[in-house]
Amino acid sequence: MNKDKVVAFYGCLVALIHDEKFVKASAEAVIALYEEIKSDIKVKNISMDVLRNAHLEYHDEGADLDLMEALTEDAWRDLAPYMREEEVRVIFESFTNMSGTGSYTDLFVHTEKVEPFTEDPDGCVRVTLVVDNYSRLKELLHDLNDTSVEVIHSV
Repeated sequence: MNKDKVVAFYGCLVALIHDEKFVKASAEAVIALYEEIKSDIKVKNISMDVLRNAHLEYHDEGADLDLMEALTEDAWRDLAPYMREEEVRVIFESFTNMSGTGSYTDLFVHTEKVEPFTEDPDGCVRVTLVVDNYSRLKELLHDLNDTSVEVIHSV
């Protein structure tokens, strides 16, 4: 996977959707980037119609944000391994803010590495996670009966 192109794609995508006016030339650039990396990323359909619909959905205050939420989940799956970089965190935070998934009730989780300590597949393991909100993860683990967690987005 070409990390730089993946980050550029999501950066351009979030900028296109966020801009007040839908700019066809910018959409064409996003589509061109998508065509270069589509076999390496989770987003399965980027077209002019999808981009226009995402833009309309975001700018319509009464709209259900299903498409934006799906794009945010795909962005997490593709960007989570690169969250050490501030640029990547800023891009992803923009997606969560735009889709309404940056709320207190959402947690994005990515399993980076699993190291078993035994031969038992269900036994003790060391797991490296990437999460978008460590405080929320700690709260979730502290009180597993906490019903305020509505969605855990995981890869």
